[in-house]
This record gives sequence, structure tokens and C-alpha cells, in this order.
Amino acid sequence: MKPENDGIGYPLVIIDDEQLTLTALKLALELKGYEPVHTFTTFDEARPFILSHQCRIILLDISMPGTSGIAGLEEIKKARPKFPVVMTTGTNDVSTAVRCIIAGASDYLLKPIEPDVLTNCVKSVLATHKGDKYLSKDDKRAGIPPVELAQRLHEVLIEGKLFLDPDIDVESLSLRLRSNRTYVSRIIGDYYKLSFRHLINELRVEEFLKLVDSPEFKGCTLDEISSKAGFVRKATFFEAFKEATGKTPAEWVRYR
Repeated sequence: MKPENDGIGYPLVIIDDEQLTLTALKLALELKGYEPVHTFTTFDEARPFILSHQCRIILLDISMPGTSGIAGLEEIKKARPKFPVVMTTGTNDVSTAVRCIIAGASDYLLKPIEPDVLTNCVKSVLATHKGDKYLSKDDKRAGIPPVELAQRLHEVLIEGKLFLDPDIDVESLSLRLRSNRTYVSRIIGDYYKLSFRHLINELRVEEFLKLVDSPEFKGCTLDEISSKAGFVRKATFFEAFKEATGKTPAEWVRYR
């Protein structure tokens, strides 16, 4: 049964084509008690959900494959004009911000988005649109255990770059998090939509792509750089790289 006229229980929606960004924003909201949070990687994927649900707020990235964020914003405002929409972008462009506000966006956030900036924005927008009754049940809530574990995992594995450790496995990660293998594996699947191995390889490929353009590694071989990114076996690196980019490392270097 839905809460009577208070919005609590209605879904919050995040649309962004970067899975790590989706996870970070979802965690930040859940830690402040905003839930349920539904995530999508394209507007085209999110469209049926938005049209069939009463959404409390929508966070919408501007640059995405398929329907762009601005086109998505215009579509939302035609179909569900009362839904508050906050646009997100990695580009600091005043003209784009103005265009979004004119199209009906409630606010505009520049990535990377700090958790406090995000939650303060959401609180302000919801208060403006529906009053305090649309806020979180308890903005001071510390978060339920799965969310806390997911936050610690993000801090240790990604922000702390534990994925660079060539010996890292789910067992040793679980020990660091003071949890167990089954629980950690489930959290990774729930929040990142990946297995532990695929998450580690994806993070290492992203690190390789950063290092390969760094002046520090100019003149290094691809094998040397992949080793710095945490890969031990050449075959694993090649397989993970092609899965992530659609090209072999040599092809990527040649045609980028």
C-alpha cells in the first residue's frame, strides 16, 4: 500500500551510462534514507518505468547513448510534467545548464558529484516541489547493513584502489571488509551488476586506459602498463580489454 500523499515509498530514478557513477549516486541516496532507488543506463531503458510509475525525483545524465538527456528531459516534461528532474553532466557549460532549466529541469549538477552535494540537492528539490513531507523518512539514518557494506566496499576497493593488488580475491576482500564471501559477492552483484572477477577486470581496464595516456608511462609496453593496472596474465588482460572496449589492445592503440 502506497503512503497517502507523502511520496515516501515512490521510487527515485537515476539514469547514467556509467555503472560506477550509478552505484556511487545510489549509495549516497540510500545512506540518507532515500529509497527505493532504481537505476538505468539509458533513457530508452528507463522510459517504460518512468511512464508507468509515480517517481519522486529523476536524476538524468545529459550525455548518453540513444536518446540524449536533454531530449529525455523534454519527453518527461511532456508526459509527466510534475516529476522533478535534476540533470547531471561532466561538462561545465553554462549554455547547456540554461537550456536544461528552460526545458524544465529543477537543478543541474556537475560531475563528479559529492554525496553531500547530491543529497542536499535532492532534499531541496523535493521540498520545493512537494514540501517537507516528500523528504526522506529520516535524513539522519545511518543506513541499513547492506548499504553500509556496499559503501565500505566502494571506499576500499575503488577509492582505495585495492583492485590494483594482483593477489586480491573475494576471500581477502571479505576479510578486509569484516564480512563473508557470500555476502560480499551478493553486494557486488546487487550494486555493480557484475561478478567479483568482472568488476575487478573492468576497474583494471579503466586504470590501464588512464595510465596509457600518462606521460609517466610514455615508452612503456602495453604489457608493462597492464601489469601496473593490476593484471598478472597477458591472456586475462587481452580478454578483459576486448570485452570492455570491443577491440584488442593493439587495435585500440592503432585506431584511437
